Amino acid sequence: ADVLVIACAFDSAYAETHPEVPPMITGTEDAGRMAQRAGAKLAVLTHCNRGVVSPGRRENAITEVARHYTGRIILADERMCIDVPASE
Repeated sequence: ADVLVIACAFDSAYAETHPEVPPMITGTEDAGRMAQRAGAKLAVLTHCNRGVVSPGRRENAITEVARHYTGRIILADERMCIDVPASE
């Protein structure tokens, strides 16, 4: 895959204190694993909650994804547009 757009609703700290949530939606760790398995060149993380996108936590979320994924990571903001070049 060239681009994987994936929900990333929480980070590992949230998952540790809310064990009921991880099976229902993707967090940082699973997003990284899925992007790597898909062979995506770019992972766009969407549907992030305040715990992921708040100041000081964005960098942590990207670091957690990067533990499992070696490609480029964009933590999307609301109404963000991304130009995706056509595949050859």
